[in-house]
Amino acid sequence: MEQIDADRKQVAPRAGESFVAAAGPSQEGTAAGCPLPMVGRLWIEAGTGQILKTELVAGGTDHVTTTFEFDDRFEIAMPHEMHESFVAGRSAVEGRATYGQFRRFTVTTGEQVGKTP
Repeated sequence: MEQIDADRKQVAPRAGESFVAAAGPSQEGTAAGCPLPMVGRLWIEAGTGQILKTELVAGGTDHVTTTFEFDDRFEIAMPHEMHESFVAGRSAVEGRATYGQFRRFTVTTGEQVGKTP
């Protein structure tokens, strides 16, 4: 597992839980419509079950890694940063997204149960 250094908010590498997409159909595919094999890893803090980092590798060349940080306001780990890299034709594409300023919203639902005629 990985542990977070509370002062530096960095993830210290240790073994993560992993998974392999062994059965199809896959959500992702090649331009020819063939499914892409996928492998993923999760870094989970043993004491709390908090997700610290996720990694998805599709087709051996496409990578998406997301790191999470604990948010005191929501009392849960929220996505902090995502890095993505993939090959498109002869081009290598890289992207980075950062997340913040999360807002809470509420949803209210109701129901009425009546007799059927």
